[in-house]
Amino acid sequence: MRIARRRGHDTDRPEPGTAPAPVDPRVPPPGRVVAEFAGILDGRSLWVAVTARPGRLALRPVGGDQPHALPDHGTDDQPGWLGARLDLTALPPVTEDGGPAVHEVVLLPPGGAAAQPLWTPPLREHRPPPAVRAGAQFLLRRAEDGTLRVRQVPWTPGPTLARVAGGRESLTLVVAGAVPAGAHHLALVDDAGEIARVPLADGVAQLDVATLDALDAATVADRTARVIVLAPDGAAHVMRHANDLGDARVGAPLPTLFDPVTGAPRVRLRWGPGGGLLARLPELAAGAEGAEA
Repeated sequence: MRIARRRGHDTDRPEPGTAPAPVDPRVPPPGRVVAEFAGILDGRSLWVAVTARPGRLALRPVGGDQPHALPDHGTDDQPGWLGARLDLTALPPVTEDGGPAVHEVVLLPPGGAAAQPLWTPPLREHRPPPAVRAGAQFLLRRAEDGTLRVRQVPWTPGPTLARVAGGRESLTLVVAGAVPAGAHHLALVDDAGEIARVPLADGVAQLDVATLDALDAATVADRTARVIVLAPDGAAHVMRHANDLGDARVGAPLPTLFDPVTGAPRVRLRWGPGGGLLARLPELAAGAEGAEA
């Protein structure tokens, strides 16, 4: 893997004797070790690199002294860099009675010198979403002082989309994984409420044009719905079985349901930023010529 230096922390510093400028979050404080690259690319490993220097990279609990001995699967040897690929699934699990949930990324100098927390410029809002592994999600975070952190969030398995098949006018969705007990319907729901539902039997649901024809086109147009499994005790969002892509909308495209008369799209299935299944209903009402989403 080739490591590209992140920009945003190499701006000019003020000249000596000038009035102090407002703190720029893109500029590292003097003496801080800068994380030139950091990412959780596959959902279970932290890829991190700093400019070459003695020592090794590790994680330790925020407020703690002892770093975790995580497996380091290494990075490609590149002159000028010190890198690591740390297996986050080896972190202690988060528990209700005290398992650490937030860890900071540190440089451990040789000879037992004090650990040095890594500094990072502000993280991008649209970073690759974490995949779910070992009952947890791992998220990159930035502390107020710029320290790079990894937050561990407990995760409970839920329903996943095992397969989707069919033609232009009808789609068969097969749901697997931890389907809630007593679930008998698959529904399209957004913040305004339920849009539609179809029967779910043995994990199989059929979404077709006839279902959409029964809806009021004016009320469902231009809406993006979550695809959820309905059960007597609640609902669960249908997810990707392994959310390990930066943009699953491009890397794992899903089919579209079309109107048999006009050929216009009626429902576009796609993956959301967190790996949840979404259904996009186009802006124009069904039956309109040349409708576009």
